[in-house]
Amino acid sequence: MTAMEVTTINVERTIASDANTIFLIDCLGERDKQSARTRHEEICDTLIAQSTQNITHDISHVHHELCRHRGDWSAAMSKIRDTCKKGMLPLVFIDGHGDVQKGLAMPSGDFIGWQEYGQDLRAITDTAHGELTVIAGFCYSFAFVKTVAKVAEKLPFAFYFGYKDEVRTADVEDETRIIYKSLINDGGKSLRYDELQISSYDEFDHALEVVGPVVFMQLAPDALRVGLPQFSKAKFRKELEKHLAQQGRPLGEMREIVKQVLNNTPRIAERLIESCMHDTTRRSRFKEHILSQMEKAGLPG
Repeated sequence: MTAMEVTTINVERTIASDANTIFLIDCLGERDKQSARTRHEEICDTLIAQSTQNITHDISHVHHELCRHRGDWSAAMSKIRDTCKKGMLPLVFIDGHGDVQKGLAMPSGDFIGWQEYGQDLRAITDTAHGELTVIAGFCYSFAFVKTVAKVAEKLPFAFYFGYKDEVRTADVEDETRIIYKSLINDGGKSLRYDELQISSYDEFDHALEVVGPVVFMQLAPDALRVGLPQFSKAKFRKELEKHLAQQGRPLGEMREIVKQVLNNTPRIAERLIESCMHDTTRRSRFKEHILSQMEKAGLPG
């Protein structure tokens, strides 16, 4: 067993962002089973059942938005943004039909393409200061993730659930019920991903993909050089020097600066985390855990 196999990055994770309002975006046709309407009723019933003399759950913050046309979709996205401007943080369910290439279908026959879909989610995330969880209950909804998981760029959401392939309506109903009940009851602690068809991708996944190689420069440099040579310090130094040469910068003067940069991997990690995660307490905790592990690894044994 190599050092790479036994060296891990340990971080505290959550499965969803903070939320105090729920939107059910209903892009189902009249002949479809009305899953979104049923979920709206079930969520309201669940919240009412949990209300006590001391705690009352306001079901007016649970919104069911019908989207039959592109204009309905735009109006629903605008309503979510306006709600976020008032300090509310959204949990968004999206029901409908999807196409792996075209995006989310409207009952009218139009499609909300993945680019537009992402722009709308990003606008909500920005307005909600990085707090958006999306549960996309339609076929191929996870195809969207591949279009936005770009290095050193923030995601247009904090947490995203979706389906990689076709999925039965009954399974969507069952799984979204499991998810929302877990979120309402214990913040998602009881949720077991391995029991669900739905896939997930979030800021933690994204940040670890971006910053992981830099962290392993500090935690396990030998294993990184053997297992992932493209991410070794030598490879980074070569690429950086190549970039400087293309810019006409004299390497003789820059080599010492390059060396200093590569010897300060915690600072590189910090900058990468800030570039790929939204500015939330979640990012602060993640950064604290990562830098703490790197600091410990850098101490003399």
